[in-house]
Parts: sequence; structure tokens; C-alpha cells
Amino acid sequence: MFKDAVALVVDDQGTIRSIIVKILKEHLHFKEIFQAPSATRGIELLETEKSISWIFSDWEMPGMKGDEFLQIVRANPETAHLPFLLITSMNEKEILVTAAHAGVSEILIKPFTPTLMIDKVRKVAALTERRAAERFKANIKVPVNVQLEYGVGLSASLDNISETGILVKTQIPKNMRAPYVYNEAGLTLHGEYGVVQLRASIVRIEVDQSSQFSHQFIVLAFHISEIDYKNREKLQAFIETLKEKAPELVN
Repeated sequence: MFKDAVALVVDDQGTIRSIIVKILKEHLHFKEIFQAPSATRGIELLETEKSISWIFSDWEMPGMKGDEFLQIVRANPETAHLPFLLITSMNEKEILVTAAHAGVSEILIKPFTPTLMIDKVRKVAALTERRAAERFKANIKVPVNVQLEYGVGLSASLDNISETGILVKTQIPKNMRAPYVYNEAGLTLHGEYGVVQLRASIVRIEVDQSSQFSHQFIVLAFHISEIDYKNREKLQAFIETLKEKAPELVN
């Protein structure tokens, strides 16, 4: 998911920067990471390093604070869209509201564990890509086979789809290990356009509220993590079919 991501880590404490960099490199496999000891230096890097696609910034820094840095990032059309995670040791409601109004993507409260930070980053990534891609409702029947990484297979039906994500509905598995968030899976979509095969990770699981048997069915939201060129072409062709038959955009 992050093999092409480039991060900017801004913190006046070198130790904290090292911790964040280690998590981004070793756990999330970011392509490249720039470091800055101040927000002023961070702005300079954003001006020269156009490949930066993520920002991680401390709030409590000498000189320009993290929320001021965030406001400058959001005011610049070239950087306004970048995911921005603000890191702070303060947990007061007023602080959180200020950050939300400034357009923060997520807030990470110190002290934090690697697992918590990874979860926050993945959550932001899933939301960012979902907003960026048009999603279309599957108004034709499309069976989906879900093969989970530990050998469990599920039969599902397609609900909606984009070039980055897929939503399917399936019956809650009985007498077998249930799926969980960040579970990797192989997906096979069957339809009149042919067969599409890809790999994806689960980013959300919820009860299917649209079913009268909601206690028996779940909705799985997948982020596409791996798809080859031929299957990508098939996927794009299928999305075009949905546009032509029933151009229903999903918010």
C-alpha cells in the first residue's frame, strides 16, 4: 500500500523522529522519508521535494507550532490534499477541535505504540484513496470468491467497486476462523466481462444493515494491494460496464 509513499517527518526531538521513521520504514515500507527538526524546515522541504505525499508533524515545537504548520500546508493548493498526521502529548478537547478545524487527517497521542500508529496511517490511507476514486454500485450480479490468507474461502457478492477498492457482502462464516481487519486475501470476480483476479486487504468489517438477516451477513471493504496489468485492464473494463448500465455513484 505504501511502496510509492514519501513521508516528511517533522519533530524537534531526534529520538521521536527516529521512532517514527523506523515504523514507516520497517512496518509500512515507505519508499522514502525526509526529516525536519522544525516546521520552518518542513516548509522548505515541501517546496523542494515535490514527491512528498505524507506529513507527520509534532504539535509542541519551538517557533512555529504543529497546528500553524498544518494551516500553511492546507492553505497551499500544491500541498492541501496531503495526509497530515499531527502528533501531540496533549489530549484536551480544545486542542483536538482546533486540529480538526485546521484540516488534520488524524491525531496521534503520545506515548503511542507502533501498532497504534500503523492503524492510524492505514485508516487515513484507506479514507484518502476511497475519496479519490469513483465507486459504482454493482447493479448486476457479480459473484466474488474470497480466499483468506489462512486458507479459509468465502463466497460473496459484489456491492460496489472502484479502481482502488471493493465492497462485498458475505455470510458470516460458521465453524471456521472469521476474517479480520488488515487480513490479506485473494479475490476472484466473476461476470460477463470475464474473470478478474487480484489481492487485497480488509480495511473495514461491519454487519450488513440492508439485510433482514443482518445477524447472518457481513460487509467486507477491501483495499486493492496487488493486481497485474491484464487484470487491471479487465477491472477498468468492468467499471466502465457499470457506468454504462447503471451510472450510480457511491458516496
